[in-house]
Amino acid sequence: MDSDTPSAVALLERRLRWLTAVCVFLGLGLVLDTAYRLLPAQPELAAQRFTLTDAHGHVRGMIGQWGDGTSLLQLNGPDGRERLILAAGPDGSAGLRILDSSHTHRVFLATDAGGSPTLLLAGSDGTPRLRLAAAPSQAGRVERYDQNGARIDER
Repeated sequence: MDSDTPSAVALLERRLRWLTAVCVFLGLGLVLDTAYRLLPAQPELAAQRFTLTDAHGHVRGMIGQWGDGTSLLQLNGPDGRERLILAAGPDGSAGLRILDSSHTHRVFLATDAGGSPTLLLAGSDGTPRLRLAAAPSQAGRVERYDQNGARIDER
């Protein structure tokens, strides 16, 4: 018997143990994959409203609908008051409203039911300052307003 025979046998035994472990792992994977495919599909999660709360229980957001059927996503500030509202109306219109920390509506971005976009920027008191609009049948418009919300000019 060669002096290398015990080391060769030990090497073969290690490789056999490794091969056995790999086969067991692959076999378990195959069993789990088969079992997963046989499980019934999980039902869809559905609700009329989802509310997001922080660790202290304060409402920080909501996905739901208004009474007129408008779908919305609302994100609230730390005080629980709305800061961002993304809405999709039942008539095909859509809009985004951004409010500042004093709860004043400052930015409105919307499309009407026909798809015409409008962007309105408001001052710190909520009165319009600048309006950009585009309609399919006419050129884009830019409207500027004074501090009282009266239109200064239109282009």
